[in-house]
Amino acid sequence: MTWFYNSNSGELVSESGVNEIGFQLALHTGTGWHELNIPAGDTFAQAAAYVAKTSPGTPAPTQSASQGAKNVTASYAAQATGGSFSSVQNALSGFYDKVTDGKMWRSLGWLLLGIALMIAGVALWIGPSAARRSPIGIATEALG
Repeated sequence: MTWFYNSNSGELVSESGVNEIGFQLALHTGTGWHELNIPAGDTFAQAAAYVAKTSPGTPAPTQSASQGAKNVTASYAAQATGGSFSSVQNALSGFYDKVTDGKMWRSLGWLLLGIALMIAGVALWIGPSAARRSPIGIATEALG
């Protein structure tokens, strides 16, 4: 028997055999599952005490799937909002910080320069004869 703990939901389970394979695979999915380094014969209370000691700030260990679902919903909601956008003022402040970040504007400039160079390269590759056959070239000739 191996103990597994989900740091997002607080679920604490002990599995063995075929059921353990699913949890072993879940360790590598980034969904919060961790294998506990405790003896297989430990009780739920001992495993919960180990989690409380080694993983502070995570949800309290539970064997209830419904409580785990409530915990994971709250955890993902906090991650999605960054935990700091609890008011309009904080949201506006965060937006202002991103807009005034020079690195963001530099990256945007490089992106726009790349797009302009690609358009210029394609226009040079196609040549002026293709430009005259385009709808814009036909309209220009008709007006001129």
